[in-house]
Amino acid sequence: MDKKEYAECFKDPRWQKLRLKILERDAFTCQRCGSSQDTLNVHHRYYEWDKKPWDYPMSALITLCEECHKEEKEYLKESCDELIKAMKEKFFASEIQEFACEIYHMSLPHVPDVYMSALCWFLKNKKNQKKMIEAYFKSLARKNKVKNG
Repeated sequence: MDKKEYAECFKDPRWQKLRLKILERDAFTCQRCGSSQDTLNVHHRYYEWDKKPWDYPMSALITLCEECHKEEKEYLKESCDELIKAMKEKFFASEIQEFACEIYHMSLPHVPDVYMSALCWFLKNKKNQKKMIEAYFKSLARKNKVKNG
């Protein structure tokens, strides 16, 4: 499906119905800057080639004002490329895959952006990194102790 055909999908009643649900869920407020006065868009956090706009779970959609939506679209590819480069420099592919799976399967009772901000905050602190590694090794030791019983 080309861009023009896909754009036509946004006129479909199934998309309009889902779009309204997302806007209502997000209280007709941009989930990035908090604006409720500007024109609002429903943003897809990701796309899959075989899906129509209305085939995504509600968790994949978020309300953004026009300005935040524009910024998100502009910076997304660049940010993803930078993240992948940073991960490739520090980790093996299997570790990146494991991390991606853990993120994918997280249940998030708060807005996902809160988790990312908290994770970034946590990882900036060397003491936190050290505590995390120590806790990981203690966990492995407990697991091995139970396993070897």
